[in-house]
Amino acid sequence: MKKLVKYLLTPRIQRLDMIIGFLIAINFTIISFDWVEYDFYMILLRLMIPVTFSYLVIRVYLFIFGDLLESFKNPRF
Repeated sequence: MKKLVKYLLTPRIQRLDMIIGFLIAINFTIISFDWVEYDFYMILLRLMIPVTFSYLVIRVYLFIFGDLLESFKNPRF
């Protein structure tokens, strides 16, 4: 868990990831205040939140996996 938080706070997280996190916050705000009048748009917004959240989680684990592969290539003994 500590390594996961470290990767979330590193500068390797790109601006695209920050924008996607901002979109999650906007979607959550729109859904919680019920600002959408049409049910179809509400369904789309509710589907977008888990998709974008899982994208961010997958990116963090890809960074960890990439660092693991890099450590095998360049051992630091």
